[in-house]
Amino acid sequence: MFVVVLLCLGISRLGVWESLLVSLGRWLVVETPLREVDLVVALGGDRGRQVMAVKLLQQGLAHRVLFTGADVQPDDYQCLGVPVGQAMALPVLAYTTYEEAVAIRQIVQVHGLGSVLIVTSSYHSRRAYWLFEWVFRGTGAELFIASVPHRAFTMDTWWKSHVGRKQVLMEYMGLAYYGLKLRMSSALQ
Repeated sequence: MFVVVLLCLGISRLGVWESLLVSLGRWLVVETPLREVDLVVALGGDRGRQVMAVKLLQQGLAHRVLFTGADVQPDDYQCLGVPVGQAMALPVLAYTTYEEAVAIRQIVQVHGLGSVLIVTSSYHSRRAYWLFEWVFRGTGAELFIASVPHRAFTMDTWWKSHVGRKQVLMEYMGLAYYGLKLRMSSALQ
């Protein structure tokens, strides 16, 4: 798959593969219908995710909000206008989407939460949703996902910018990595 994408990037200058490239970008985007949830989580990596999570909280679609990522500060909630009683903190640092899912699963179980809305970037939504579904198996918690468009590129033109090419190719590599990792861990159990 990776080789095919690279070949398409080279041939795309001819315009022959543009619809395939658009499809590769759009396939990464997953969204579920929005509804009221117990917790909205802004995954680490982009301030836009936090802003969207707070907007969803303020619209009444969530009771609490949680920001993840190694660079989250307690003041981040206050700066975005989150009331103290509605902010939750991640008890451990999480550096990967998988680690975020594991930490959030613990929070959901400890607090008896029944539903979680994950906010992430559009290009990251398929892998994030897939990992959260895998980690949350057997919890009974409902998962939803909302995506934030990237400021530097759209999923319909991702191959036209350096940032878009980098992010999309990294996502496909991440999907392959976690696909192998989770299959291997399932096989060992």
